[in-house]
Formats: sequence, structure tokens, C-alpha cells
Amino acid sequence: MLRDDKGAWVVGFSENLGHCSSVKEEIRAVLRGLKVARDAKAQKVWLLSDSKVVLGMLVNHQDWHPEHRGLLYQCKQLLDWGGWEVHLLHCYREANQVADILAKMGNEEMVGVKLYSSPLVETRNAVLADFVGVL
Repeated sequence: MLRDDKGAWVVGFSENLGHCSSVKEEIRAVLRGLKVARDAKAQKVWLLSDSKVVLGMLVNHQDWHPEHRGLLYQCKQLLDWGGWEVHLLHCYREANQVADILAKMGNEEMVGVKLYSSPLVETRNAVLADFVGVL
């Protein structure tokens, strides 16, 4: 859990990204997560993603399509920032259900980001499923 710049707890976020590819959506989610963590002054971050493609782009600078280059550059700047320790980890989709629920919630909202200060009822079962890594 993190605290935002006003001292409120942040346990998650959702954001309506409009229409974009799944890769761009994943990169934008990584970027938003890094910004939320930075603004909350996190010192250690474990960034989990079920996208091996995006993690490969971030770790190895693989396949930076011109459409994604600006977003990936922003992610890399945050990853390389000296104020924290960031670990990039792949997780299987079965262990990433909370993120999927929040992404779907973001698609149903107005454009913009929404920070959550407590776990949502909609994610209770998914938290346990993510913990054990099953459906």
C-alpha cells in the first residue's frame, strides 16, 4: 500500500485509456503505476505484469515500435530514477485477476485516473485467486 501526495492510502487505480492496442494499454498501465508509486514516495516497487512482450521491451529495449517509443522512454526514465528500487516480474494471467478487474472498471469510467484508498468489493475473490494463482 502507498500514500499519495496528500497522505491518503492508495491500494490501486483504474483508468480509462480510450481506444488503443493491448500492448499500448499495458505500457500505459505500467507508466501510471510507476507514477503513482513515485508520487507516493515508494522506496521499493514490485511491478508485476502478465505481458512478457512489455516486460521484454522494458528490460531489453526489445521491439520499440515508434508508436510506443515515447511511453516506453517515460517508463525507462522512471525505472532508472535513483530514488527507489524497482523489480520487474512476470506473473501469469491467473495471478493477475485484480489488475484485470481494475482495467475493466477503468473502461467503464470517464477518461482519467481513479485512485482507490481501500480494497474494492469487486476484487475480494480475485485477491485470494491472485495470491494462490488459480482461477
